[in-house]
Amino acid sequence: MKMSLQRLFSWNLSGVIILGICGCGKESPYDGIPHIGEKNVSLTSVQSDTLRIDGRFTSLSGEWFIRDSVLLFIDRYSVGVKEFTLDGQFTGEHIRQGRGPDELISPAFSAALDETDGGLVFQDSNCWVARFDRDYRRVLYSSQPWFAMLDSGFSERDWSELYLRPDPETPEMYEYNYICERNKAAGHRLYIPVTTEHTQFNGFEKASNARRYWCESYIFISFNPDDIAGTRHLFGHYPPAYRRRNIPVFGDYDFCLDGDGLIVSFAADPNLYIIDFDGNPISSFGSAESGIKSDYPSTKSFREYEDAYKQQRSEYGHYGRIARCGGYVFRTCRLDGGAGCILQIYEESSFDLVGRIPVKDGFEVIGECGGTFLALQRIDLDKEEFVLVKFRLKEPEASIQPVSGPDGMSDGELTFIDSRIVQYGDIKAGETASVRIRFENSGSSPLTVLKTYSTCNCTSASTDSRTYAPGQKGVLDISIDTEGKHGPETIVVRVLTDASSQSHIARIDLNVI
Repeated sequence: MKMSLQRLFSWNLSGVIILGICGCGKESPYDGIPHIGEKNVSLTSVQSDTLRIDGRFTSLSGEWFIRDSVLLFIDRYSVGVKEFTLDGQFTGEHIRQGRGPDELISPAFSAALDETDGGLVFQDSNCWVARFDRDYRRVLYSSQPWFAMLDSGFSERDWSELYLRPDPETPEMYEYNYICERNKAAGHRLYIPVTTEHTQFNGFEKASNARRYWCESYIFISFNPDDIAGTRHLFGHYPPAYRRRNIPVFGDYDFCLDGDGLIVSFAADPNLYIIDFDGNPISSFGSAESGIKSDYPSTKSFREYEDAYKQQRSEYGHYGRIARCGGYVFRTCRLDGGAGCILQIYEESSFDLVGRIPVKDGFEVIGECGGTFLALQRIDLDKEEFVLVKFRLKEPEASIQPVSGPDGMSDGELTFIDSRIVQYGDIKAGETASVRIRFENSGSSPLTVLKTYSTCNCTSASTDSRTYAPGQKGVLDISIDTEGKHGPETIVVRVLTDASSQSHIARIDLNVI
């Protein structure tokens, strides 16, 4: 019987606690990647309104999402999803506590909105994974914590060996990174921030291993909740800022999904990194804030970490939450010395820094609907209310619109004729799955396809033309190489046009045998 992770790796700290002096002898995967985007700030203020939402029937702690034109609140300490209009009016509650078919046993301390189908994926307080469709019907509920389902077939002797000689390539060494408090989901695949819980590897007992941690440990795991052991994938590493010194006080990070992979922001690094789903850095973008010091002090002991955490976070400043929506990437930056916070705004099409706006501490962008963005500002504990901000990105003279093509937004519109969700069925490993999905330009002006891309390097996608006249039909050709794959696979393909900053999504479900 497999030995308990708690017995072997009994480390129950929230976040990344690393001791010792850092430094790496091996090359960083971030070396030599291009830095894209320019600093072209024209937006220094926004038009905004305050929105107060009654929170007396919630725990006042949880995650907010926008799905279509509905505002969703996932309570962290009480089971359930609360629905509101974008004006803050309560419209209903879904998912109850219990063991029934559409219920949860315990609250969801972390949740993700699946970007492909609008479903919800939860980690409950037991780290069990549950998935609900957009109508709140439960379609999956694991019977164990996800990290207990990564079984590599270890024997008790193997576990003892791993305890003495830690190996970062072993999935069982990792647990949820609680300080990040973030999951993402797309195409039935869940992306989770992780940290090693191995006491001999993270430096909690042996300071010298801090060097290996920053260099070799992975920071993400992804899997299909239907088959965690069969689809698990560790990827991503810390960037060079963490290889020069030991700075666990600033070891947190945030991320969002991009069509080509993930965009990741680290607390101690002014760059945002685009990495693919194998963890390979593709490029970086981002501008440093002059009000954030970069000479973060090293930490030599756990006691020093505990004593210095609040003081150093305030004194040195750090980079915070990011969000991608409405054609932009937003990042909050907490300035040093308690000098306030800045919201950086990057145009997604170019990754240029186009906005820099002072905001209050705790400001976090939730999402966008119809050109209006929503952000959580703070929680008013006295009135038991959530204080949100609704804002639009405007200059004094004209609205700033995300531009996808050289002439701005087209009045064309891509509409799928065939279903955008394809159930391909079984296919033998090594064979190529070919899918054709028809669409048309249902708008009133020509439509140009700017880009097609997929969540998997195994997939290529293209259209039969680049520009389509009003009423003209087209074909999206998708080719999926199944070499090295086994079991259920979900492939997501995105089509970006000059008619919208949002991509059009197609999904292919297949089973590799």
